[in-house]
Amino acid sequence: MHPEQYRAYKSGAAKKAFEEDLAKRKAAAQVEKTQPSPVEAPANGATNNFQPRQLVINVDNEEYRVYISYPENDGIPFHPVNKDVPPQPKVVDSPSAVLPGGKVKEVISPLEGKFYLTKDSSETPLKVGSEVKIGEVIGYIESMKTYNAVSAEESGKVIEICFSNGDSVEEDDILVKLQ
Repeated sequence: MHPEQYRAYKSGAAKKAFEEDLAKRKAAAQVEKTQPSPVEAPANGATNNFQPRQLVINVDNEEYRVYISYPENDGIPFHPVNKDVPPQPKVVDSPSAVLPGGKVKEVISPLEGKFYLTKDSSETPLKVGSEVKIGEVIGYIESMKTYNAVSAEESGKVIEICFSNGDSVEEDDILVKLQ
């Protein structure tokens, strides 16, 4: 505290100035609440159709650009081009792979990460046509620098491997189809 501020504090002048300033601000706030601010009417009877085309929204200190389209915007349709679309994993869905008379069983991903058929080169990878037993490791998911083994919950014959080695997978994605 500066010497001048200290003297004002000790004499009570600082408190008096603070209370006066507080009273002025409260009075100004009351006047604003009782008197709504005037809104100008549009000239010549024109209506004000303000329709934003894009917004920038901040969520958890991360900015997102949101594009808004209306049925018609002065006759000009608005279709932004999204250049930041991440590549989607290629999931092959072939109904012809189902053999007649068999029920398809799916092995799903327990977590998200990168899918690998083997952890190292000494292991033999799973192939279409391989027989899988209950509890047998069918692949690995690398998540947070850790390899997590994915085991088969049912036995059967591999009819389809849905992801390639090193593909990114999400939780509950179908990794392997068994029959």
